[in-house]
Amino acid sequence: AEEFERQRKEEVNRKIASRKALSIILRREATKAVLDKREPGKGTRRLLPRTVLEALHDRVAALRWESALKVFELMRDQVWYRPYVGIYIKLITMLGKCKQPGKAHELFQAMVDEGCAPNLESYTALVSAYSRSGSFDRAFSLLDQMKATPGCRPDVQTYSILIKSCLHAYDFDKVKDLLEDMARAGIRPNTVTYNTLIDAHGKAGR
Repeated sequence: AEEFERQRKEEVNRKIASRKALSIILRREATKAVLDKREPGKGTRRLLPRTVLEALHDRVAALRWESALKVFELMRDQVWYRPYVGIYIKLITMLGKCKQPGKAHELFQAMVDEGCAPNLESYTALVSAYSRSGSFDRAFSLLDQMKATPGCRPDVQTYSILIKSCLHAYDFDKVKDLLEDMARAGIRPNTVTYNTLIDAHGKAGR
C-alpha cells in the first residue's frame, strides 16, 4: 500500500511538473526559439503526452489558433510524437473557423509531408476553410482535386459546406452548379442541405 501511494504521488508530481513546464514555455517571449528544433530548450522534449494534448485541445476549443499552433509545434518536437491525421483535421477545422485558410493549407501540406495520406475528412476541412473565407476559386479547385483522388471523392457534407458558403455570398449560380454536380454524382442532398437552401432563399426573398 505504501509503495502504491508513493508511485501515485510521483505520478501526480510528474503531471504537475509537466504542466508547469508547458505553461512556462508558452509564456516566454522567446517561445519561437524554444520551439526551434535546431536549438531545443532543455527539457522541452520530455513533456507528458497527456499534458500537451490537453493544452492543445483547450486552445483548439477556444479558437486560440496562434497559441494552438505553438503547442502543436512543441508537440511535434517531443520524443513520443507520431503524426496523426485526426489532430491535423482538428487544427485545420479550427483555422477555417478563424478565417486562416492559408495556415490551414500549410498544415494540410505538413500532414502530407509527414506521411499522413489525405482523406475525405481532411480535404473537406480544407474546403471549408477556404469557403468560409470566401476563397471560392481555391475551394472549387480542391473539390476537383478530391474528385481525382481515390478514396476522397466529395460527399454530401462537402457539397453542403460549399452550398452554405455560396448562399451566404448570395452566389446562387454557384449553388445551382453544385446541386447539378451532386445530381451527376448521384449524391442526394440531406436535411441540412435542404434547410440551408430554404433558409437562405427565404432571407433573400426568392
